[in-house]
Amino acid sequence: MKRRVVVLTGILLASLSLGCAQTQTQVQPTHLSSQAATEWAAEEHREAADLLHEEAVRLEDQVVHLKQRVERFNKKQHLDLKGVKRRMWKSRIGAYNSEISELYEKIAWHHKEADRLNGVLPSEQKVPPSQTAKEWSAEEHREVADLLDEDAVRLEAKVTHLEHRIERFNKKPFLDPKEIKRQEWKALIKANREEILELRKQIIWHHEEADRLNGVLPSE
Repeated sequence: MKRRVVVLTGILLASLSLGCAQTQTQVQPTHLSSQAATEWAAEEHREAADLLHEEAVRLEDQVVHLKQRVERFNKKQHLDLKGVKRRMWKSRIGAYNSEISELYEKIAWHHKEADRLNGVLPSEQKVPPSQTAKEWSAEEHREVADLLDEDAVRLEAKVTHLEHRIERFNKKPFLDPKEIKRQEWKALIKANREEILELRKQIIWHHEEADRLNGVLPSE
């Protein structure tokens, strides 16, 4: 376990400044580009998410510190007459915020993959199936559509739950003074909504195929 964490740490720290590569329904971190996602276990994805979260928290602390510096120098402008230091700090704050945003996207992606590997989320291989569409009966298309609809409903409930969490913390900001938890939940909401959208498209396709096979819709 310790050896695995060390390896993960090296990979992650080497890639923190890199962007995310967008797939059809999810964000895949560039630090996985040299290694197939199927080679990662759910536990490894959780470990990676935890390491990335630690880095995000560290950067958020830096942002808070720099903002305090800027505010202090705004009150005592004679310490920075030309505003050189303040401009430099503001530029660094912007860069840190961009990196923090990417980190939370990566964190959300790792949690999604861990959930999928643990059977919580549907595999992307569900639709389309390995066999060609003409080998499916109308009944089979309906059954798959029902299964996908169950996944979509479950994810929608998860989104609602996360939105309630954010609302509760917005009313009590002292529970999350740096908005760390709220940022992570927002990233998860975004990822789940993308997954829901893809599921709904697949559901529609299966129903259309079932209707076509039953003669309700003309064949393309």
